[in-house]
Amino acid sequence: MNTTFRAKPIPTSPDELSLSLICRWAGVQLEVGLGERIEASLWDSKSKNIHRRASGVDVSRTRLQMDEKSNEVSRQFQELVLALKRLPTSEEFRSYRKGHFDPVTGVKTPFEVYIQSFIDNFDRTPKRGDVVNGSVETKKKYQSHFNILRVFAEEEGEELSWANIDGEFCTKMKQWRSRQPAGRFTRANYDDRRTAQTTVARWVKAVRGWLSMAYKQGIHPYRHFDQPQWSTVEGTVLRWVLTEAQLQAFRAFEVQPSRHGAGAPRTGLKRVKDLFVVQCYTGVRFSDLKGVVEGFNEDPDRKTVTVFNNKTKKQVTIPIHPMIREIAEEYPSSQLPSPGSLQKFNKNLRAIACESGLFDSALSKPITDAEGNWTTQRTAQWEQLSSHTARRTFATMAVQRGIPIKVIMNITGHSSEREFNKYVNISAEKNAELFASYWV
Repeated sequence: MNTTFRAKPIPTSPDELSLSLICRWAGVQLEVGLGERIEASLWDSKSKNIHRRASGVDVSRTRLQMDEKSNEVSRQFQELVLALKRLPTSEEFRSYRKGHFDPVTGVKTPFEVYIQSFIDNFDRTPKRGDVVNGSVETKKKYQSHFNILRVFAEEEGEELSWANIDGEFCTKMKQWRSRQPAGRFTRANYDDRRTAQTTVARWVKAVRGWLSMAYKQGIHPYRHFDQPQWSTVEGTVLRWVLTEAQLQAFRAFEVQPSRHGAGAPRTGLKRVKDLFVVQCYTGVRFSDLKGVVEGFNEDPDRKTVTVFNNKTKKQVTIPIHPMIREIAEEYPSSQLPSPGSLQKFNKNLRAIACESGLFDSALSKPITDAEGNWTTQRTAQWEQLSSHTARRTFATMAVQRGIPIKVIMNITGHSSEREFNKYVNISAEKNAELFASYWV
């Protein structure tokens, strides 16, 4: 490897130059920053070095430091050549100098460094096969998954490295997460119910995706993600929806005044109940509900409202159901109220749903036991109610009414029928009723 020094002007300091080392080998050129600054008058552009003699300035120490750094880079290059038994690529040498590239295992970037960088840049770079950047919402989910993985590794004494994250590691992940209370990693006020099966499965699926993605990019040589422990069960997710009768009854339910404070009206609970109904008639995610509210309030007489879908980065035009106008008329100036935060919204939604007595029927909720095996747990409907239930209810009611799936997908923003079908949950009784209606 041949090396020469390079000096570049510093825009913020015209009288100074920054030094770097140009490394060349086998047609490869790599610039290595030295972190050194010198006065511009000291640089000899012909010799590409500092003047040996500069009037009134002792340059011997600076020249010595430059030579030491040049020798260090050359030594690192030779170490890598001996380990690889071949000349490295510029990427390999750059990663090796950072302490990332392991020439023995072939790992180019440590697991934690790679994943954190992937998450940090998720909303700044296009998704694979698309020209649209990743969404901020998905970025937050990935960061949450990664934070939980770090907690698992710390509590269980596991190493977060490409070599260690194998099938056995995955089994321990499932078992550990299954023992955690459902609300441990959220700001919501849950009880000590066990984590749902779908929550564990999504976490496992995210980590497996990172392993597979990095392997395809040549970051590591391990195919642990192909081991059977990484498989997840998609078909057992609890996708409960409201019946039309439940939705109508919930809309008509009157929130009772508080028993404390001289019977003050509980406007917060009423607001959440009404906005949940609005979601059931628009099919939007909670992140897009604010756009519906603001669009409607601009012109309550409008027939449609157009919102920007925060996940798909596309505009969606939604028809205004008469029920939405009825709800708005119950508020000052016929204006829909603001949704607030998701955590508080879901907490209040479950509270008023429980109080209504309309959602006491039992459901079989898929969960994992302490050993990481799939099982079920009996739970009341109101405990499973969330803002996302409204989105599934919207899709299911629309299908039951015979609206073409493509038309519904244009409202919900789904890009594939496979994903859309996960939101449709027609009960066995309703399914038989719909089928029988075609006999008449």
